[in-house]
Amino acid sequence: MTSNREDGPVTQAPIKPPVYDRNEDAIARARQLAPGLRARVSNAEGLRRLPDETVQELVESGLLLLLVPRSMGGSELNYDAVLDVTAILGEACSSTGWVYSLWTAHLWMIAQFPEHIQRQVFEGGRPLVSSCVNTLGKPVRVEGGYRWTGKGFFSSGSDHSTWLTPAMEAPNDDGTVERRWFLIPRSEYTIVDDWYTMGLKGTGSKTVVVDDVFIPDERALRVKEMSVGGAPGASIHPARSTRPASSSSSACRSGCRPSGRPARS
Repeated sequence: MTSNREDGPVTQAPIKPPVYDRNEDAIARARQLAPGLRARVSNAEGLRRLPDETVQELVESGLLLLLVPRSMGGSELNYDAVLDVTAILGEACSSTGWVYSLWTAHLWMIAQFPEHIQRQVFEGGRPLVSSCVNTLGKPVRVEGGYRWTGKGFFSSGSDHSTWLTPAMEAPNDDGTVERRWFLIPRSEYTIVDDWYTMGLKGTGSKTVVVDDVFIPDERALRVKEMSVGGAPGASIHPARSTRPASSSSSACRSGCRPSGRPARS
């Protein structure tokens, strides 16, 4: 079964999620959410994705924006806060902890894009971004960007996400190849309902399918630039939240890995 519409789970974002000044405040909020997550574990496993209520709570809590610059509505904390929050959420519901950690790392990466692209994501209603680092089909270089026809596997949280970030090797104008993170809106890919597993059932880590989609250069980030602080967003947000050290996040580590055995995202 495939879907190219957001006709399943629907989650509305608040106008302004809270901003946290200290790691301890974010950790305290995670502890408040934990009992509800624990109570919904069986529901998550039955749905094979996170329940709508769980996603709504995560969005409204502001915990997804811990690494996002303050100018984009985030808390601009460090990755220690994310790890501590992930541990609390994951103890209550392993699927929620898994998806939360990925969504949060992906939003750090969104802050590396040009400013107007960042605003499309952060101000577009629901800043939820899934990824895939194991793909089929190669991006083709065209004027102004790339065209891609292919598939991405194990895209955790894809049912609720409004954007997709596949990591792929892509050609430069001179014929050399570099790894890039691409950004694709939800309207331009379909989701295959194929997540049937014994563990982490609620992550909804499904296959995504893309059919001849154009991805402009402004929605493609070179991993090499990100690793040295040279991505467009690094000059906009010079604070610690976009420094290269943050590339040790799970999202960037996965995206920088060479092609090989399948990796979940």
